[in-house]
Amino acid sequence: MRRFCLTLSLVLLLLALPKTVRASDLEVVQAALQAVQDDFLEKVGLGDYSVWALGSLGDYDPKLRVVDDESRVSIYYDSKLYRSFSKPSGQKAFQPKQWAKYILKVKQAVEDVSPLVKQKDFELVDAMLKKATAQLDEHSAFLSAKFPDKDENVRLTRDFDVRMLDSSVLYMSVRSITKFTPNNIKAALQAYQKQLQALLIDLRGCSGGSLKAAIDVANIFLDEGIITSTMGRDYDSVMVYKARGEQFIKGAPIVVLVDENTASSAEILAAALKEQGLAVLMGTNTFGKGTVQNVINLPEDNKMLLTNAYAYTPAGDKIDGKGIKPDICLYRAKDNFKLDDVQGFRFDVCPAEDRYGRRIDIDLAKEFLNQRLRLN
Repeated sequence: MRRFCLTLSLVLLLLALPKTVRASDLEVVQAALQAVQDDFLEKVGLGDYSVWALGSLGDYDPKLRVVDDESRVSIYYDSKLYRSFSKPSGQKAFQPKQWAKYILKVKQAVEDVSPLVKQKDFELVDAMLKKATAQLDEHSAFLSAKFPDKDENVRLTRDFDVRMLDSSVLYMSVRSITKFTPNNIKAALQAYQKQLQALLIDLRGCSGGSLKAAIDVANIFLDEGIITSTMGRDYDSVMVYKARGEQFIKGAPIVVLVDENTASSAEILAAALKEQGLAVLMGTNTFGKGTVQNVINLPEDNKMLLTNAYAYTPAGDKIDGKGIKPDICLYRAKDNFKLDDVQGFRFDVCPAEDRYGRRIDIDLAKEFLNQRLRLN
Protein backbone atom coordinates (compact mmCIF):
# COMPACT_ATOMS: atom_id res chain seq x y z
CA MET A 1 0.00 0.00 0.00
CA ARG A 2 2.82 2.38 0.86
CA ARG A 3 4.52 1.64 -2.48
CA PHE A 4 1.23 2.25 -4.31
CA CYS A 5 0.76 5.64 -2.63
CA LEU A 6 4.33 6.62 -3.43
CA THR A 7 3.87 5.67 -7.08
CA LEU A 8 0.57 7.54 -7.29
CA SER A 9 2.14 10.65 -5.76
CA LEU A 10 4.95 10.53 -8.32
CA VAL A 11 2.47 10.24 -11.21
CA LEU A 12 0.43 13.16 -9.89
CA LEU A 13 3.60 15.23 -9.50
CA LEU A 14 4.65 14.54 -13.09
CA LEU A 15 1.18 15.44 -14.37
CA ALA A 16 1.34 18.72 -12.45
CA LEU A 17 4.63 19.75 -14.05
CA PRO A 18 4.31 22.32 -16.85
CA LYS A 19 4.49 20.73 -20.29
CA THR A 20 7.17 21.85 -22.75
CA VAL A 21 5.44 23.35 -25.76
CA ARG A 22 7.51 22.82 -28.90
CA ALA A 23 7.15 25.10 -31.87
CA SER A 24 5.72 23.47 -34.98
CA ASP A 25 7.46 23.37 -38.34
CA LEU A 26 4.92 25.95 -39.49
CA GLU A 27 6.01 28.41 -36.79
CA VAL A 28 9.72 27.96 -37.58
CA VAL A 29 9.25 28.39 -41.34
CA GLN A 30 6.90 31.35 -40.88
CA ALA A 31 9.37 33.08 -38.55
CA ALA A 32 12.19 32.59 -41.05
CA LEU A 33 10.09 34.05 -43.88
CA GLN A 34 9.07 36.98 -41.68
CA ALA A 35 12.72 37.69 -40.85
CA VAL A 36 13.70 37.70 -44.53
CA GLN A 37 10.78 39.99 -45.36
CA ASP A 38 11.53 42.46 -42.54
CA ASP A 39 15.28 42.39 -41.99
CA PHE A 40 17.26 41.38 -45.05
CA LEU A 41 19.21 44.19 -46.72
CA GLU A 42 17.55 43.85 -50.13
CA LYS A 43 13.89 43.15 -50.88
CA VAL A 44 13.49 39.44 -51.56
CA GLY A 45 10.19 37.96 -52.67
CA LEU A 46 8.70 35.41 -50.29
CA GLY A 47 8.05 33.29 -53.37
CA ASP A 48 11.73 33.32 -54.33
CA TYR A 49 12.83 32.23 -50.88
CA SER A 50 10.17 29.51 -50.84
CA VAL A 51 11.22 28.16 -54.24
CA TRP A 52 14.87 28.06 -53.11
CA ALA A 53 13.82 26.07 -50.05
CA LEU A 54 11.69 23.60 -52.03
CA GLY A 55 14.27 23.22 -54.77
CA SER A 56 16.74 21.85 -52.25
CA LEU A 57 14.60 18.71 -51.80
CA GLY A 58 15.96 17.44 -55.11
CA ASP A 59 19.36 17.02 -53.43
CA TYR A 60 18.14 13.89 -51.65
CA ASP A 61 16.81 11.87 -54.59
CA PRO A 62 18.27 11.75 -58.13
CA LYS A 63 14.82 10.85 -59.50
CA LEU A 64 13.21 13.96 -58.01
CA ARG A 65 12.93 17.47 -59.41
CA VAL A 66 11.02 20.32 -57.78
CA VAL A 67 10.56 22.93 -60.51
CA ASP A 68 9.46 26.56 -60.45
CA ASP A 69 6.81 26.85 -63.20
CA GLU A 70 6.12 30.59 -62.72
CA SER A 71 2.69 30.56 -61.03
CA ARG A 72 3.12 26.99 -59.82
CA VAL A 73 5.68 24.65 -58.31
CA SER A 74 5.70 21.22 -59.92
CA ILE A 75 7.04 17.94 -58.63
CA TYR A 76 8.57 15.59 -61.20
CA TYR A 77 9.49 12.06 -60.22
CA ASP A 78 11.26 9.61 -62.51
CA SER A 79 10.82 12.17 -65.34
CA LYS A 80 7.04 12.23 -64.89
CA LEU A 81 4.86 15.02 -63.49
CA TYR A 82 3.57 13.92 -60.10
CA ARG A 83 1.76 16.99 -58.77
CA SER A 84 1.63 20.73 -59.27
CA PHE A 85 0.72 23.42 -56.73
CA SER A 86 -0.47 26.97 -57.42
CA LYS A 87 1.51 29.61 -55.54
CA PRO A 88 -0.19 32.02 -53.11
CA SER A 89 -1.50 35.03 -55.03
CA GLY A 90 -3.09 38.40 -54.34
CA GLN A 91 -2.74 39.53 -50.74
CA LYS A 92 -1.69 36.04 -49.68
CA ALA A 93 1.51 36.43 -51.75
CA PHE A 94 2.75 38.97 -49.17
CA GLN A 95 1.93 36.90 -46.08
CA PRO A 96 4.73 34.75 -44.59
CA LYS A 97 2.21 32.38 -43.00
CA GLN A 98 0.65 31.55 -46.37
CA TRP A 99 4.04 30.77 -47.90
CA ALA A 100 5.01 28.70 -44.85
CA LYS A 101 1.85 26.60 -45.30
CA TYR A 102 2.66 26.30 -49.01
CA ILE A 103 6.23 25.10 -48.37
CA LEU A 104 5.05 22.42 -45.95
CA LYS A 105 2.24 21.30 -48.29
CA VAL A 106 4.66 20.80 -51.19
CA LYS A 107 7.19 19.17 -48.85
CA GLN A 108 4.55 16.64 -47.75
CA ALA A 109 3.73 15.79 -51.35
CA VAL A 110 7.43 15.25 -52.08
CA GLU A 111 7.70 12.91 -49.08
CA ASP A 112 4.69 10.96 -50.38
CA VAL A 113 6.36 10.24 -53.71
CA SER A 114 10.04 9.95 -52.71
CA PRO A 115 11.08 7.31 -50.15
CA LEU A 116 14.56 8.84 -49.96
CA VAL A 117 13.18 12.24 -49.00
CA LYS A 118 10.77 10.70 -46.50
CA GLN A 119 13.73 9.09 -44.72
CA LYS A 120 15.08 12.59 -44.04
CA ASP A 121 11.81 13.87 -42.57
CA PHE A 122 13.19 14.91 -39.17
CA GLU A 123 15.87 17.17 -40.66
CA LEU A 124 14.14 18.42 -43.82
CA VAL A 125 12.79 21.76 -42.60
CA ASP A 126 16.13 22.88 -41.15
CA ALA A 127 17.99 21.73 -44.27
CA MET A 128 15.56 23.59 -46.56
CA LEU A 129 15.92 26.82 -44.59
CA LYS A 130 19.72 26.49 -44.60
CA LYS A 131 19.80 26.17 -48.40
CA ALA A 132 17.33 29.00 -48.96
CA THR A 133 19.05 31.43 -46.59
CA ALA A 134 22.43 30.70 -48.16
CA GLN A 135 20.98 31.93 -51.47
CA LEU A 136 20.43 35.42 -50.04
CA ASP A 137 24.15 36.25 -49.93
CA GLU A 138 27.41 34.66 -48.83
CA HIS A 139 27.15 36.00 -45.28
CA SER A 140 23.57 35.15 -44.31
CA ALA A 141 22.83 31.78 -42.72
CA PHE A 142 20.18 29.73 -40.96
CA LEU A 143 21.73 28.32 -37.77
CA SER A 144 19.95 25.14 -36.78
CA ALA A 145 19.81 24.23 -33.11
CA LYS A 146 19.26 20.56 -33.99
CA PHE A 147 21.94 20.21 -36.65
CA PRO A 148 24.78 22.72 -36.08
CA ASP A 149 27.29 22.90 -38.92
CA LYS A 150 30.83 21.85 -38.18
CA ASP A 151 32.06 25.15 -39.58
CA GLU A 152 29.89 27.04 -37.09
CA ASN A 153 32.30 25.98 -34.35
CA VAL A 154 34.63 28.70 -33.14
CA ARG A 155 38.06 28.32 -34.71
CA LEU A 156 40.69 28.35 -32.00
CA THR A 157 43.34 30.93 -32.87
CA ARG A 158 45.45 33.34 -30.92
CA ASP A 159 43.35 36.44 -31.45
CA PHE A 160 45.67 38.99 -29.87
CA ASP A 161 49.41 39.28 -29.44
CA VAL A 162 51.60 42.19 -28.32
CA ARG A 163 55.32 42.84 -28.02
CA MET A 164 57.94 45.56 -28.48
CA LEU A 165 59.73 45.31 -31.84
CA ASP A 166 62.54 47.55 -30.62
CA SER A 167 63.00 50.21 -27.99
CA SER A 168 60.22 52.42 -29.40
CA VAL A 169 57.75 50.52 -31.65
CA LEU A 170 54.93 48.54 -30.05
CA TYR A 171 53.49 45.75 -32.19
CA MET A 172 49.91 44.45 -31.86
CA SER A 173 48.53 41.54 -33.88
CA VAL A 174 44.71 41.34 -34.03
CA ARG A 175 43.34 38.20 -35.72
CA SER A 176 39.72 38.65 -34.66
CA ILE A 177 37.80 41.60 -33.24
CA THR A 178 35.81 40.39 -30.24
CA LYS A 179 34.32 41.95 -27.13
CA PHE A 180 37.70 41.39 -25.46
CA THR A 181 39.74 43.27 -28.07
CA PRO A 182 39.21 46.84 -26.78
CA ASN A 183 40.31 45.94 -23.25
CA ASN A 184 43.25 43.90 -24.58
CA ILE A 185 44.47 46.94 -26.51
CA LYS A 186 43.97 49.32 -23.58
CA ALA A 187 45.83 46.97 -21.26
CA ALA A 188 48.72 46.69 -23.72
CA LEU A 189 48.95 50.46 -24.14
CA GLN A 190 49.04 50.88 -20.37
CA ALA A 191 51.63 48.14 -19.89
CA TYR A 192 54.01 49.62 -22.46
CA GLN A 193 53.21 53.32 -22.04
CA LYS A 194 56.74 54.19 -20.84
CA GLN A 195 58.41 52.59 -23.89
CA LEU A 196 55.76 53.24 -26.53
CA GLN A 197 56.67 55.94 -29.05
CA ALA A 198 55.10 54.43 -32.18
CA LEU A 199 52.45 51.77 -32.79
CA LEU A 200 52.10 49.02 -35.40
CA ILE A 201 48.64 47.36 -35.59
CA ASP A 202 48.65 44.18 -37.67
CA LEU A 203 45.22 43.41 -39.17
CA ARG A 204 46.48 41.04 -41.85
CA GLY A 205 44.32 37.94 -41.92
CA CYS A 206 41.79 39.53 -39.55
CA SER A 207 38.36 38.51 -40.77
CA GLY A 208 36.65 41.03 -38.52
CA GLY A 209 34.07 40.25 -35.89
CA SER A 210 31.97 42.52 -33.71
CA LEU A 211 31.03 45.91 -35.17
CA LYS A 212 30.57 47.32 -31.66
CA ALA A 213 34.03 46.12 -30.63
CA ALA A 214 35.60 47.69 -33.74
CA ILE A 215 33.94 51.01 -32.88
CA ASP A 216 35.19 50.73 -29.29
CA VAL A 217 38.72 50.10 -30.59
CA ALA A 218 38.51 53.15 -32.87
CA ASN A 219 37.46 55.21 -29.87
CA ILE A 220 40.73 54.32 -28.14
CA PHE A 221 42.57 56.28 -30.83
CA LEU A 222 40.08 58.93 -32.02
CA ASP A 223 38.96 61.95 -30.07
CA GLU A 224 36.35 63.16 -32.58
CA GLY A 225 34.88 62.55 -36.00
CA ILE A 226 32.94 59.78 -37.73
CA ILE A 227 34.11 56.19 -37.30
CA THR A 228 31.65 54.59 -39.72
CA SER A 229 28.07 54.75 -40.91
CA THR A 230 25.67 52.01 -41.91
CA MET A 231 22.59 52.05 -44.11
CA GLY A 232 19.99 49.36 -44.53
CA ARG A 233 17.18 48.86 -47.01
CA ASP A 234 15.47 52.17 -46.17
CA TYR A 235 17.09 55.58 -46.14
CA ASP A 236 15.75 56.25 -42.64
CA SER A 237 17.82 53.31 -41.39
CA VAL A 238 21.09 55.28 -41.55
CA MET A 239 23.23 55.00 -38.41
CA VAL A 240 26.27 57.24 -37.89
CA TYR A 241 28.86 56.18 -35.32
CA LYS A 242 31.02 59.02 -33.99
CA ALA A 243 34.05 59.04 -31.73
CA ARG A 244 33.19 59.66 -28.09
CA GLY A 245 36.32 61.60 -27.21
CA GLU A 246 38.06 58.71 -25.44
CA GLN A 247 41.41 59.09 -27.22
CA PHE A 248 43.78 56.91 -25.22
CA ILE A 249 47.11 57.87 -26.79
CA LYS A 250 48.09 61.06 -28.60
CA GLY A 251 50.90 62.00 -30.93
CA ALA A 252 52.37 58.54 -31.55
CA PRO A 253 52.66 57.65 -35.25
CA ILE A 254 50.59 54.59 -36.19
CA VAL A 255 50.83 52.10 -39.05
CA VAL A 256 48.09 49.55 -39.77
CA LEU A 257 49.03 46.47 -41.81
CA VAL A 258 46.26 45.06 -44.05
CA ASP A 259 45.93 42.42 -46.75
CA GLU A 260 43.32 40.63 -48.85
CA ASN A 261 41.95 38.78 -45.80
CA THR A 262 41.39 41.92 -43.73
CA ALA A 263 37.61 42.02 -43.76
CA SER A 264 34.39 43.28 -42.24
CA SER A 265 34.80 45.19 -38.96
CA ALA A 266 38.60 45.09 -39.40
CA GLU A 267 38.14 47.10 -42.62
CA ILE A 268 35.86 49.52 -40.78
CA LEU A 269 38.56 50.06 -38.15
CA ALA A 270 41.34 50.46 -40.72
CA ALA A 271 39.32 52.94 -42.78
CA ALA A 272 38.45 55.02 -39.71
CA LEU A 273 42.08 55.33 -38.59
CA LYS A 274 43.22 56.11 -42.13
CA GLU A 275 40.59 58.66 -43.13
CA GLN A 276 40.71 60.47 -39.80
CA GLY A 277 44.45 60.98 -40.37
CA LEU A 278 45.57 58.88 -37.43
CA ALA A 279 47.27 56.01 -39.24
CA VAL A 280 49.08 55.09 -42.43
CA LEU A 281 47.85 51.88 -44.06
CA MET A 282 50.47 49.54 -45.50
CA GLY A 283 49.79 46.29 -47.34
CA THR A 284 47.39 45.45 -50.14
CA ASN A 285 43.74 46.07 -50.93
CA THR A 286 41.44 44.55 -48.33
CA PHE A 287 38.70 41.96 -48.82
CA GLY A 288 35.70 44.25 -49.33
CA LYS A 289 33.13 42.76 -46.95
CA GLY A 290 31.32 45.88 -45.89
CA THR A 291 28.05 44.41 -44.70
CA VAL A 292 26.56 44.15 -41.23
CA GLN A 293 24.73 41.02 -40.06
CA ASN A 294 21.95 40.85 -37.51
CA VAL A 295 21.26 37.74 -35.40
CA ILE A 296 17.54 36.95 -35.30
CA ASN A 297 16.14 34.48 -32.79
CA LEU A 298 13.66 31.95 -34.15
CA PRO A 299 11.50 29.30 -32.41
CA GLU A 300 13.19 26.17 -31.00
CA ASP A 301 16.50 28.00 -30.37
CA ASN A 302 17.16 28.34 -34.10
CA LYS A 303 18.72 31.56 -35.35
CA MET A 304 19.14 33.44 -38.59
CA LEU A 305 22.15 35.54 -39.45
CA LEU A 306 20.83 38.08 -41.97
CA THR A 307 22.69 40.84 -43.76
CA ASN A 308 20.77 44.01 -42.95
CA ALA A 309 23.07 46.98 -43.74
CA TYR A 310 26.05 48.23 -45.74
CA ALA A 311 28.98 49.90 -43.97
CA TYR A 312 30.68 53.09 -45.17
CA THR A 313 33.97 54.79 -44.40
CA PRO A 314 34.05 58.21 -42.64
CA ALA A 315 34.30 59.81 -46.10
CA GLY A 316 31.13 58.02 -47.19
CA ASP A 317 32.71 55.38 -49.43
CA LYS A 318 31.02 51.99 -49.60
CA ILE A 319 33.33 49.22 -48.36
CA ASP A 320 31.43 46.21 -49.73
CA GLY A 321 32.85 44.92 -52.98
CA LYS A 322 35.63 47.54 -52.99
CA GLY A 323 37.69 47.15 -49.85
CA ILE A 324 40.18 49.69 -48.52
CA LYS A 325 43.23 50.75 -50.52
CA PRO A 326 46.47 51.17 -48.52
CA ASP A 327 48.60 54.31 -48.52
CA ILE A 328 51.74 52.25 -49.16
CA CYS A 329 51.32 49.21 -51.38
CA LEU A 330 53.24 46.06 -50.44
CA TYR A 331 51.89 43.91 -53.27
CA ARG A 332 54.56 41.32 -54.12
CA ALA A 333 57.04 42.95 -51.73
CA LYS A 334 59.97 40.57 -51.31
CA ASP A 335 62.24 39.91 -48.37
CA ASN A 336 65.05 42.07 -49.80
CA PHE A 337 62.85 45.16 -50.31
CA LYS A 338 63.76 48.46 -48.65
CA LEU A 339 61.37 51.21 -47.61
CA ASP A 340 62.42 53.35 -50.58
CA ASP A 341 61.35 50.53 -52.92
CA VAL A 342 57.75 50.68 -51.75
CA GLN A 343 57.42 54.36 -50.82
CA GLY A 344 58.37 55.39 -54.34
CA PHE A 345 55.84 53.03 -55.92
CA ARG A 346 52.94 54.96 -57.45
CA PHE A 347 49.76 52.97 -57.99
CA ASP A 348 46.11 53.45 -58.92
CA VAL A 349 45.23 49.93 -57.82
CA CYS A 350 47.00 47.83 -55.20
CA PRO A 351 45.90 44.23 -55.94
CA ALA A 352 44.71 42.13 -53.05
CA GLU A 353 47.21 39.57 -51.80
CA ASP A 354 47.53 37.26 -48.81
CA ARG A 355 50.40 38.81 -46.83
CA TYR A 356 49.78 37.10 -43.49
CA GLY A 357 52.99 36.04 -41.77
CA ARG A 358 55.30 37.99 -44.13
CA ARG A 359 58.03 39.33 -41.88
CA ILE A 360 59.11 41.89 -44.49
CA ASP A 361 55.81 43.77 -44.00
CA ILE A 362 56.55 44.22 -40.30
CA ASP A 363 60.14 45.24 -41.00
CA LEU A 364 59.08 47.86 -43.58
CA ALA A 365 56.39 49.23 -41.25
CA LYS A 366 58.87 49.43 -38.36
CA GLU A 367 61.36 51.24 -40.60
CA PHE A 368 58.64 53.68 -41.66
CA LEU A 369 57.68 54.41 -38.05
CA ASN A 370 61.27 54.93 -36.95
CA GLN A 371 61.73 57.28 -39.86
CA ARG A 372 58.74 59.26 -38.66
CA LEU A 373 60.15 59.38 -35.14
CA ARG A 374 63.46 60.72 -36.41
CA LEU A 375 61.68 63.43 -38.39
CA ASN A 376 59.79 64.48 -35.30
